[in-house]
Amino acid sequence: MSKGIESIPIEVSSRILRHISRGIYRSPAGALKELVSNSYDAGSQKVTINTGYPVIDKIVVTDNGKGMTESKFKDIITQIGFSEKNIGEEIDVINSSRKTKRKTIGHYGIGFLAIGQLAKKATIMSKASDSVTGIKVTLDFDQFETHHTKGKTTSKAKDEAEIEREDKKKDRSKPEETFNIGLCTIERVAFDNEYKNFSFTRVELTDIREDVQRQISGAKTSQLFAHADDLKHYSASFQDILKLLREKEKQTSELRINNQKVPRLREYFYEMLLWELAVYSPLPYPNFPIFSKGHELHHFATLSNKTEFELNVDGFILTKPYEEWFWEEKDGFSSKIYKWENEIYYNDYKVSAYLVYQPGTMIRPKAMQGILVRENAVAVGLYDTTFLGYPFNEGTKFNSLTGEIFASGLAGAMNIDRDSFNQTAEEYMALTEWFHKKLYTEVFPEIKLFQKTKESPSRTKSTTLVSEILNSMAKSSKKISKIEFQSLGKSEKNRVKIRNRTIIINSDHKDCDMSAAKREKLLLAMALIIRGYITNEMYEEVSDQLETHKHQIKRN
Repeated sequence: MSKGIESIPIEVSSRILRHISRGIYRSPAGALKELVSNSYDAGSQKVTINTGYPVIDKIVVTDNGKGMTESKFKDIITQIGFSEKNIGEEIDVINSSRKTKRKTIGHYGIGFLAIGQLAKKATIMSKASDSVTGIKVTLDFDQFETHHTKGKTTSKAKDEAEIEREDKKKDRSKPEETFNIGLCTIERVAFDNEYKNFSFTRVELTDIREDVQRQISGAKTSQLFAHADDLKHYSASFQDILKLLREKEKQTSELRINNQKVPRLREYFYEMLLWELAVYSPLPYPNFPIFSKGHELHHFATLSNKTEFELNVDGFILTKPYEEWFWEEKDGFSSKIYKWENEIYYNDYKVSAYLVYQPGTMIRPKAMQGILVRENAVAVGLYDTTFLGYPFNEGTKFNSLTGEIFASGLAGAMNIDRDSFNQTAEEYMALTEWFHKKLYTEVFPEIKLFQKTKESPSRTKSTTLVSEILNSMAKSSKKISKIEFQSLGKSEKNRVKIRNRTIIINSDHKDCDMSAAKREKLLLAMALIIRGYITNEMYEEVSDQLETHKHQIKRN
């Protein structure tokens, strides 16, 4: 019989908030996305971000949402981590002529911590409708320390290891002290009566963190590329930026570091920031035919466009980051689209998804390879190259696939940064099971069948390569002058025929189907024939013998 049972409460130190507050978001784009999400949940139709690129000494985020009253702001700032919002709650889009409603995407109440990750100081101006009084708020985050160098003031995260050493020196017998992660002051601001029905919020970030400045502007790029700024292209539109990222990704710099080539995208931090924001945010698709009514992906355009939301960054109006080039035929092959609309994947939760397969072509930019999951039109992280942990090896097929999943009911499965999932959550596990079944039973079987046809891009490229290699060899031959592929029909048993100094390869024979393994065998055999080491009859005889022995061994 048990004796002396003791109950011990499990407590969490309030210091954990400091760890969380100094680095929730993976990148500056992730932190800016949080501010965009706050504007979205405020019912704004338009959000404008000015970064001041390439200087990045100030970032301003402005929206035309419902604004904040003084009492509402106090509730938010004094209870970080508590939110009255429920994810998926319907709200009105402010001043919408279509009376548009949208579903909220935030519910953790930690949006202000995104400010602290980007900058040490911020000024927030906000005014709600039906009032002539607004607020001016100043924020100063203590967990970032100030440095003064060369006449400039920058901020940097405090050394966490040093803070931990100081914590260990404290007297643990005393109750743990609370701590501040920053200082906030509120000032009432009067507006003229003519602005009574206007509402807005403006967040101005100053004392931008040094690492944030460096990551957005590519400030140290010049150490790797002496003339990086001179080589940069001017972009007049977001489509220009997408084209730039795609083209530069294919190139490598002439400069070498430790005798290794450096990818050109190392020069384009700012452009990648815009690309990430376009992926994360609940934006419309570009105005391409495939998204228009009556075309294959109109359903997904409808899901996105109904939010009535615009994001303008430094004059670039962002859309979902599809370039027009993406939908063009490549090497004579069009994209293959797989789609599923409004299917049930768990309880009453629905999912719509599409995949785009580009035969024989890698998805560009490479960061777009994979599957993107959206909850209420907002992306949870970036493209997942594992396809939600698909358990089978499909080789290079993954490089030619991209797509999006629009699912409801994933709020409880999201981690606090809304950039990843708790993979043990029932909703997430049900979604992966649904998606993997689609891949296994519908997508990959069809792709495999297509890849085996002689019209597929890989077979076409192999045929061209073999022809070029063998015809190059034939130039030095006295007996053979030309090699060509011809369709001789499946009833023709011979793999190869020679007519008038021309080697004819029977493209209908299964041994000449240009799969990778058979291509190499065919190259070797044709090279021996060109050199005169064997005849085409000898090649046929040996190949038939090998086939016979293989069948015998399999039967035994």
